[in-house]
Amino acid sequence: MRKIGILTFSNAINYGALLQTYALQHYLSLNSACKVEVINYFTKFNKQELNPIQLKSSNFIKNLLLKVYSFLFYIPLKKRLCSFIEFKRTYINNSRKIYNSEEELLYAIEKYDVYISGSDQVFHPKINDWRVYYLGFQKGNSKKVAYAPSFGISQITKQEQKIILPYLRDFDALSSRELEGTKIIREILGFDVPQVCDPVFLLDAKEWEKISIKPQIKSPYILVYDLNGGKKLLPIVDKIRNETGLSVVWLTSNILNRFKRCRIVNDAGPREFIGYIENAEYVVTDSFHGTSFSLIFGKKVIPYIAMQSTSSRIISLMSICGISERVVFDSEENIIMSELPTDYKQKLSLFIESSKTYLLNNVIA
Repeated sequence: MRKIGILTFSNAINYGALLQTYALQHYLSLNSACKVEVINYFTKFNKQELNPIQLKSSNFIKNLLLKVYSFLFYIPLKKRLCSFIEFKRTYINNSRKIYNSEEELLYAIEKYDVYISGSDQVFHPKINDWRVYYLGFQKGNSKKVAYAPSFGISQITKQEQKIILPYLRDFDALSSRELEGTKIIREILGFDVPQVCDPVFLLDAKEWEKISIKPQIKSPYILVYDLNGGKKLLPIVDKIRNETGLSVVWLTSNILNRFKRCRIVNDAGPREFIGYIENAEYVVTDSFHGTSFSLIFGKKVIPYIAMQSTSSRIISLMSICGISERVVFDSEENIIMSELPTDYKQKLSLFIESSKTYLLNNVIA
């Protein structure tokens, strides 16, 4: 039996990173006769993430205060962490061999027929162990495929281009999740590569419903999921709340986010994350994957650009769906609260189908 090995941010305590890992593995398992494994790359950074208390400061007094404050939320944060660990144990088919360092993986990786890098920001040129995700090892007669990698930024320097050039040349198939990524690759290699969808779109709403855990909330609600936006999202939330009278559920891992008239949720695992979006009436988010799951479930989503430097992924996705006008750059500007247009799913479906064709043609064939 042919073996497929996936390299991505599979051990991150992050909803999007883990769910896109699951989606790619699950889709390939369903649609091929191959054995599909996630290559278990577990570093010191991943080990540090297993500490529920992450807040810290270089200032001794402030750091001490943050630690004391964090312990007030130890139980929900520990519950969240345990949910991630349980999800990986139950739903991710990790390789038996665990690679704890960049050198170990690059020089002693097991044999697979196809190595896949992606998705998520695996092509970001500034991560310390970037060679791992550029599959910088000898491939022999195996194939190297990049599925929906993101550079995470819109431009990279000439020096960075020069460094990654030989690694990109060693791939048998290249693609990118964002339009900006395809432009970067074309500038480096001189030819076009396809833009393909994030792996979470490879599974439809019914597939995601099979593993979601729905919240015990009977009345409609506005879901807020923020990564960097924080209180900048409040004017958007207040406008929707004032016009609809709906309650607000605020999903965040940042325990410093404490907002009035909001139900703050710090303990949600990956399955609960899906369920909160699935059951929401509106979704306000500055997250790419928060936006993605909102589109999968057909929610009235208001994506907010919290960081201009990393905005390309959301803008690119909304443009493909023909609804880029719903993206909010300033929380004081007008927001669109109406239902999503009926044709967005058709546009998104065409994009997903072409992505599936790329994936299967380059991995299975």
